Amino acid sequence: MEKRWTLPVGVFLLSLATLTLEIMQVRVFSVTLWHHLTYMVITVAMLGFGASGAYVAIKGVGDESQVRRTAGRAVIGFALSTILSFIVVLRIPLDTFMANSAVQLSFIFLYYLFLLPPFFFTGLAITVLMTHYVRMVHKLYFWNLLGSALGAAIFLILLQKIGGDYSLFLIIGFASLSGILIYVDNRSRILALALGIICFILIPATPYIFPVTPAASKALGMFQNEIPDLQTISSEWNPCGRIDVVTAPKIRQQGLAGIHVDKVFTIDGDAYTFAYDVDKPWGEEKFIGKTLYSTAYHFKKEPKVAIIGLGGGADILTALHQEAREITAVEINSAMLNAARAHYAGFKYNPYTADRVTVIHEEGRSFLRRSPEKYDIIQMSGVDTWTALSSGAYVLSENYIYTTEAFEEYFKHLNDGGILSMIRWVFDPPRETLRLCSQGVQMLRNLGHTRVPQNHFIVLKQSFLASFLVKKTAFTRKEVKMLQEMEKEWGGDTKILYAPGLKGDNTFYRYFQAVAD
Repeated sequence: MEKRWTLPVGVFLLSLATLTLEIMQVRVFSVTLWHHLTYMVITVAMLGFGASGAYVAIKGVGDESQVRRTAGRAVIGFALSTILSFIVVLRIPLDTFMANSAVQLSFIFLYYLFLLPPFFFTGLAITVLMTHYVRMVHKLYFWNLLGSALGAAIFLILLQKIGGDYSLFLIIGFASLSGILIYVDNRSRILALALGIICFILIPATPYIFPVTPAASKALGMFQNEIPDLQTISSEWNPCGRIDVVTAPKIRQQGLAGIHVDKVFTIDGDAYTFAYDVDKPWGEEKFIGKTLYSTAYHFKKEPKVAIIGLGGGADILTALHQEAREITAVEINSAMLNAARAHYAGFKYNPYTADRVTVIHEEGRSFLRRSPEKYDIIQMSGVDTWTALSSGAYVLSENYIYTTEAFEEYFKHLNDGGILSMIRWVFDPPRETLRLCSQGVQMLRNLGHTRVPQNHFIVLKQSFLASFLVKKTAFTRKEVKMLQEMEKEWGGDTKILYAPGLKGDNTFYRYFQAVAD
């Protein structure tokens, strides 16, 4: 005789597996695809649930034996279709940066085609059960919500303990086991149990069955395609992204003015940052003094510095090289911290353990808001990434660290004459740096700096990046002259895009003047 708890617990397990799978798909596709495509998981899930509801409305549910049989088969369908969907979609070369848009659109169609069935089946199982068991629908709904809530929490544990890829078979296995509780006949229960056991057995073979590889246009994808002897040193998943550390002889030979790149860190297959081979801050080289990392330090001697977002450690090394007297380094991604610490642990000089450096694992803006300290320089070098986070799809429009209110908080933590320094991409016509300047102007006006706010800004270009500086007091003529001398000394593609009192002949200058006026 069936016990009263079997059906609610079956709904609980299925709901848990469904929500865990949905969130895990976002993380997996954030690696294999670009960030703006990962959120199609939500639309696929909603479409699948809606289709199952429409199906039940048309077909009906039948008697109790039919309901349990339909729900049990739907559970098996969920497990099998999930396996099939990942086997197929992880091998479809969907990449929005590829030239042939017609082919890419067909690939998106295939993604929807194969990702839809799992959510249709899980929606079908829960819908027929809740439709038929009206008297206990409150219990079923409770266990459905509880399973969904715990699924979101278990996702965090699975992701960090065994990784997004290895979690997939485990999730499918638990979904299969829910069929044991939903089915009423023993033969079907044995089938569900066997499927669950097979899924657990297949977990070690996950990399071969479910290969989570980045899109070919991502940095890691290009490295894998162009460097045959590329070695993956480590790979770690967490909610902020998957951190891969790779190296190869070719990478180590791509030194910058004698400073050798030792490893490359990527976040979700892109947003790469370098780790350098040093035995003290940049060895005997002076190269770092001629990069955008050091722009603000030319205006401040022996500053007290806060660094938000550490990457491979270049900002820390720069601050040490420029003889900063005190360095507070804040990083939100624990996997990045782990990778960087492990990298430098084998070197004679470890910047993460230097006397002047304090490393803090926390979100940068939150840390500054609670800190009573003030700094001479607050440095942020390409902090945000294109990883799929709740705000990751809206880089520089909805991002928590780039709002006008965030700028105000940074400014309140600067000493008199302090500088907020950011490094962003250069585009023509200007986008990211222009937005930073427009937000900076608004921030200054909010804080009462209404007289010639543009005199607080400097934008210096180097290659495809730009250093954005906004100073708490206006830049002086002496400082602007020093900047011009610095531009000549650095040479190459270093160019002043904007500085107070200078007449620029570039697109950025004209746009920013319009914004500031």
